[in-house]
Amino acid sequence: MNVALVQFKEAGKKYYFSYGDLKIDLHQQVVVETMRGLEVGQVYLFKDIAESEITAELKPVLRIATAEDLEEYEYNRSLAPDIVNKTKGLAVKNKLEIKVLAAEYTLDRKRLLIYFESETRVDFRGLVRDLSEVYHTRIELRQVGPRDAAKLIGGIGPCGLILCCTTFIGEFEPVSIE
Repeated sequence: MNVALVQFKEAGKKYYFSYGDLKIDLHQQVVVETMRGLEVGQVYLFKDIAESEITAELKPVLRIATAEDLEEYEYNRSLAPDIVNKTKGLAVKNKLEIKVLAAEYTLDRKRLLIYFESETRVDFRGLVRDLSEVYHTRIELRQVGPRDAAKLIGGIGPCGLILCCTTFIGEFEPVSIE
């Protein structure tokens, strides 16, 4: 079975998708349907996997990203800073102690994901209600840990270089408390 490894963010996790007879090239932008909705990703690697090795149903690559898809993707990305600022204001209004980190729409704008960091568990039902009134779409708030927050924000490491997690570390290995 023809399988493509697709990456959605630079230094992000990579996922397998079947592409059948679709003629796609390495590093080409493609549109795929994920659990979150339609998304644009970049083909990272090709692999030929035997049917017996596949443990779960692979979703297909829907199409090669068109100019309209890429334009929509860039427009969605341009909305993110305003969404983050609006969410910060609504969080203060709802008296929530959270640090809003990032926001992103799916390609079809049916879902808005907002990433935040907090020291404690947060009841953000009021915030979701307020955000739904403003953006009229399905809202998902995702709490991330400090390592993922550093990856989203970026920065300079103690070595003086850009943080490794923003440049090439796709997945974090678990850290033992021992």
